Amino acid sequence: MGRSNVRDDATLPSSAAAFRAVVDRCRTEDERKALYERVVNACPVYRALVKQGLARDAAHRTPDARRLEGRLLEFVRTQAMSRAAGRRLTLSHAGAWRDLVHMRSAAFAARLAVWARSADTVLAGEAAAHLAWMGRRRDLARLRKLVASRRAPVVGGVALGAGRAIAHKHAEPGFGLAIARAVRPFLTMEKPLIGKSGPLGDMSEALGRVASLQVAADVKEGLALLAGPAVLRPANPALRAALRELENELPEGASIIQRHVDADAVWSVLDDVRPRALREARTKRGDLGGVDAAFVFGMALVLGAMAEPGRARREVAALHDEPALRARFKHEIAAASRWCSGAPDPQALLRGFMKRPQRFTGVARDVLAAYELAEHVACDGLAVYFHNLGHHAGWAAAGLEAVGLPRQAVLLRKAATRVFGAESAGTLGEARARASSLTPAQDRALERACDPFERQNDDVREAVERYIDRHAEVFSDAAKSGRRRA
Repeated sequence: MGRSNVRDDATLPSSAAAFRAVVDRCRTEDERKALYERVVNACPVYRALVKQGLARDAAHRTPDARRLEGRLLEFVRTQAMSRAAGRRLTLSHAGAWRDLVHMRSAAFAARLAVWARSADTVLAGEAAAHLAWMGRRRDLARLRKLVASRRAPVVGGVALGAGRAIAHKHAEPGFGLAIARAVRPFLTMEKPLIGKSGPLGDMSEALGRVASLQVAADVKEGLALLAGPAVLRPANPALRAALRELENELPEGASIIQRHVDADAVWSVLDDVRPRALREARTKRGDLGGVDAAFVFGMALVLGAMAEPGRARREVAALHDEPALRARFKHEIAAASRWCSGAPDPQALLRGFMKRPQRFTGVARDVLAAYELAEHVACDGLAVYFHNLGHHAGWAAAGLEAVGLPRQAVLLRKAATRVFGAESAGTLGEARARASSLTPAQDRALERACDPFERQNDDVREAVERYIDRHAEVFSDAAKSGRRRA
């Protein structure tokens, strides 16, 4: 390993020319990262400068703030791209660009406006995203001009940045909705994007960001648009992006989607994609287009059940008649059937339980705790579950027995006993303390105890969902009583 051109123990120079020389001596990403960390660590008010939100306190008016801004601007004077990351900003420059955005640097915004017009689409997309990330209304005219270029990386960058501005509370009033409406014509086929098409092309990524921004800017208006006939059209390049966003919003936004989903539009999509989707399901082969076709078909079925349950029942019955189709679309069939019958959505119940467990009591609480267990184990494993949710383990074990899985309940209790000396921790704090205090040998023993349960975790999820479908009244009563108490 070669010697670094940046001395870690050196004091940063105070003059701009001397600091530029230090930047110019950085030849590798390791050297750039080391310099970036020194610049940040040398600023005593750094954390106050980069916190999220529109408020600017006294720290922004200090000499330290001006010095940090000047150094970061010099550090990113030229762009450092990583080819290993598919030509994205290197980590050091990504950090510096982010800091200047959080500081809402006017000088950096002017520089971004120039870079966003570059012929290099990767640089232009990154610059557009960071300019929009600042969330400044004064930049709306610039950003609209960038959107008017119709270049997919740039349009996608503007949408991504505006979404970040909303999430990080940088967006000035009206900024997010103004950008959402500026990019909306790309979803409704009024304007075509310029870029690479296909599931892996930059057009697909850009349309996904545009769809996400609609919901981030205004949930009701965004979902109404995505579920309506202006977007749900078979020939629309944005169809898949819109359906992905609707899928993400279904648990919380289901009532809004149901009010606005257009039955004719949904069934036209399903009828158009049916031959490709069913061919893929029957042959278990197909290219990426076939995979997308199956997804579109499944989502159209669920949305159709919201809009017109009668036809959805017939579609579900036809899928049930063929084992290959029943297996491929089992989750979509279950979701559509719930809408047709008015049964509660397990995912919506789970999210309600995770937010406020006290709303649920008895069997409903125990079964949802088992569902929570299955979701957590699928993502992080059983050992991590004990650290994060060990105080729910006793409920979950009772829930496993209620849904007809006594063997899995025994496995859960045995593993929990290794951590807590009982089937459950008393509180969240106790769960984390006990799980964190295990020795390496105890950790290894716990992993061995968790493995048999983890291998059967899919059975837990399916059993819980089946129980909810068959005992809807248990959960509706529990939720209603919880709401009355609240």
